[in-house]
Amino acid sequence: MSTPDLIRNLLQCIDYQQHLRRTQSDWESRWQNVEELITFASEIKTDDIQDEDDLMEQYVPSLVSTMT
Repeated sequence: MSTPDLIRNLLQCIDYQQHLRRTQSDWESRWQNVEELITFASEIKTDDIQDEDDLMEQYVPSLVSTMT
């Protein structure tokens, strides 16, 4: 199972979107953040990552830049 599929399955199991709708007035914005996380997860090529340092060097700067 791919990382994006794992995230989607987890979110479905805990009914996270519905939870956001019930508890957050800005649930749409928060759900959009979740969707961005799934998109980001689909872009990571785990074969290219040798260790945690590689992950930090390759992907964290681009993730941070999308959040600012």
